[in-house]
Amino acid sequence: MKNLIESIPAPPSRDAWGFVDELSRYPQCRLRRERTIAKSGEADLSGGVTILPEFPDTEHLLDSAYESLRTLLMENELYPGNFPVVTRRCPTDCFEAYVIEITADRCIISGADTEGIRRGIYELEDLLREAEGPFLPCGKIIRAPWLKTRISRCFFSPVKRWPVNTDELLEETNFYPDAYLNRLAYEGINGVWLVAALRELSATSFTGLDSDASKRLVKLRSTVNQCRRFGIKVYLFCIEPFSVYPDDPLLIQHPELFREDSLGERRCFCPSVPETQQFLREMTDYVFKRVNGLGGIINITHGERPTTCLSHVAANSDALTGCPRCDKIPHGAIVRQSLKAMLEGMREHNPEALLISWFYFPHTGKLASWTEGLAAYMPDGVIAQFNFESGGETIQQGRLHRGGDYWLSFAGPSARYAHEAETGLQAGVEVSAKLQVGCGHELGTVPFIPVPGQLYRKFHAMWNLKVKHAMFCWYLGNYPGIMNRAAGRLAFTSFAENEHDFLIRLALPEWGTASPDIVRGWQCFARAYKLLPFSLMYQYYGPQNTGIGWPLSLFPHLRPLAPPWKPDFPVSGDAIGECLAAFDIAEAHALVRQMSRLWKKGMAYFEKYRTEFADNHERQLDYILYEAIGLQLHSSANILQFYIFRNQLFSQGKPMLKKMRAIVDDEIKNTRKMKTLCRKDSRLGFHSEALCHRYYPELLDWRHQQLKQLLKRDFPALESESSPWEYFLRQPDAPKLIAPGISQSFCGGTWSYLVVDDKLQLTIQFAGSTINTYFIDGCGNSFPNCLTWQIMNHEIKVVFDNRRKVTGEVNTLAATSQGKIVNGICLLLFPLSELPISSDMKLRINLKTEQAYAVGKGYPHRLYLYGFSPADTCLLDLSASDGVPFQHQGTG
Repeated sequence: MKNLIESIPAPPSRDAWGFVDELSRYPQCRLRRERTIAKSGEADLSGGVTILPEFPDTEHLLDSAYESLRTLLMENELYPGNFPVVTRRCPTDCFEAYVIEITADRCIISGADTEGIRRGIYELEDLLREAEGPFLPCGKIIRAPWLKTRISRCFFSPVKRWPVNTDELLEETNFYPDAYLNRLAYEGINGVWLVAALRELSATSFTGLDSDASKRLVKLRSTVNQCRRFGIKVYLFCIEPFSVYPDDPLLIQHPELFREDSLGERRCFCPSVPETQQFLREMTDYVFKRVNGLGGIINITHGERPTTCLSHVAANSDALTGCPRCDKIPHGAIVRQSLKAMLEGMREHNPEALLISWFYFPHTGKLASWTEGLAAYMPDGVIAQFNFESGGETIQQGRLHRGGDYWLSFAGPSARYAHEAETGLQAGVEVSAKLQVGCGHELGTVPFIPVPGQLYRKFHAMWNLKVKHAMFCWYLGNYPGIMNRAAGRLAFTSFAENEHDFLIRLALPEWGTASPDIVRGWQCFARAYKLLPFSLMYQYYGPQNTGIGWPLSLFPHLRPLAPPWKPDFPVSGDAIGECLAAFDIAEAHALVRQMSRLWKKGMAYFEKYRTEFADNHERQLDYILYEAIGLQLHSSANILQFYIFRNQLFSQGKPMLKKMRAIVDDEIKNTRKMKTLCRKDSRLGFHSEALCHRYYPELLDWRHQQLKQLLKRDFPALESESSPWEYFLRQPDAPKLIAPGISQSFCGGTWSYLVVDDKLQLTIQFAGSTINTYFIDGCGNSFPNCLTWQIMNHEIKVVFDNRRKVTGEVNTLAATSQGKIVNGICLLLFPLSELPISSDMKLRINLKTEQAYAVGKGYPHRLYLYGFSPADTCLLDLSASDGVPFQHQGTG
């Protein structure tokens, strides 16, 4: 794999990330000048504005907001002047609430706290941007946030996780320049999160001080103070208490903190032990004592990585933990103990600090009963957070589909989230929503997806559920722009206006008189985006993220797909079925093709105004982004269509080469167009979790050459062949064709196959108790079926099914397959009707025991695809297999 990665041009280095400079500059804004005379009921600001800051602000926290307003006025020759804008203190119902009163001779912004005044100033800026000239509508505006906490993240800061294991607190880079923070604050963000490990920041009676702790604390204090000037709090993202390896000094010196058995290679903390509670309390106490004003902690309490004894129980299992102490109390009470200790340490020094306990349950299927009502177990003051969309259901292609993890294309909420929010409300516990405001894993290689109508629906549902807090993003989905701004506005709305009217108000400051058409364009984009196949695997591995950089393969090599968030994998190959759990390729293509068409329709509304906004830098970036998304969707549809045609060519002998050639020609054009766009906008292709570009001009040049070579070499080779399979199997890198009934040896044992009574019979002899069977169709267009079989008490049964894991549905192959042990030999029977066999009866197969794979040496682990590579398979031609039932020749 290393050779494959090295054969591809490296992504741009950090000093070529132009967007960093972009975020460090204050964007210019020219106010509209469509008329010069004020209407009745408007205040006239054409004589200029004077700012009178009467609100008491001894710490000068509002200086940044005043400067933002002053800059906007000066750029438009409206400062200084004689129209007073006054800020004053007045009582309000809640934090951040404000009142704006505009009369013909003044504007007064009132609030009870600095953040209410800040919000009022930014609202005034929007009113100026919306106006047709230097005028303000007279009247009174009263706003208060129903969504109190709105947390985002730096687009390009270190992720502190494998394989990009860098630490933001050890880098000298300023990830939050003032211009960037002002954008975030203007858009309504009042929190940012960064990754930290509490052990690396603290000393306790159990642990000494990490050698880099002081340096980290200095950087953390600096970041907190810098963000505070813009009304933004800093939150530590943690997974605490973080489990340890056997050689960890803490485990060796203080085994009393841990349970006795391991979970995989790690040992979890037991929160029922007083010493563990003391350890957690001391860590948070140490950090919050030394970092004044730290906003709080977002902690994944269960999921993602092992933490406490409860990690020994999967979210879809009702088993006990196996801990004699923790099993005496309900599952929810186990985490209550660790959270209570953490909160006590935090609140000792900052009574306003928030502890957000995130239960990361990305599962598609039904969860265990113990997960229901977890919010009710939160200690007083702890906020319970759940994924807003995980487990959601929707109808696509006439069937019910379930989605795991995060989704922008699905408005939500899932029934699972709604239940938790209602439980929290009844228990008096505040609940947070984990969202992807800008974009998610569905399409994470662009800064954001312009579908603000989706946010209106999400936030309206949150408002109805009385949700008070939200984490707006994972590592990706946080670039400033229309989606952040929509979320910030929605946090202060009462939903008295409908979605259309909200979108018009949202568009006016940026698009002016073009706003009605811009809203029509956004609505087309939203209709398109909702069609994205609602499947966990398509979300993670589909071509919409990086397909614009994929080569195409005329032959079914079945090279693996790559996770876009991991830069240590080569460019995706041709095993397109790896992204198609819950959909067949024709269904996915139909959805994506319609997405592409609707996106193009939406783009037409924007094209009408391209000339009008030709000298507006921010709007030109919008055009580039929207065009790039359209190219990615168009390319995705092409890729799916190409592999549909390839299957028809190989499996059905149809003359598809002309149509496939046309797709390659079209992809060459798309590649060239995307390269041009990338040269203009460095945000394109950047994935914030991978922390690098996943497509970029040099990669697009490489792809261009690959496609040209495909036309020059592979197409002519097949055009003179009568049988694509025969030609392919003569090539040195083709899979081995295995004849029925012929024993095959591998390091872990031997195997052979027959077709018996419409079943595939595998006869396997191996040492061990576990074997994995892996199937994918001959051309790689179906999702691979991977079953784990385990021998117990002289019987063999399926104990794991990857398809059910990702779809939440019963896998009929797993349910109908049978196994038995005959004198130490394993017989596995699979109904042919349930296997992913192509129409010409071709099937690719691999096996894995504890010792070895039958074909190849395995592949680096990929989420939900494990260690199998579809390229490392052998080929079965089941049409040539005339089997006879297995009969063991031994005695008794």
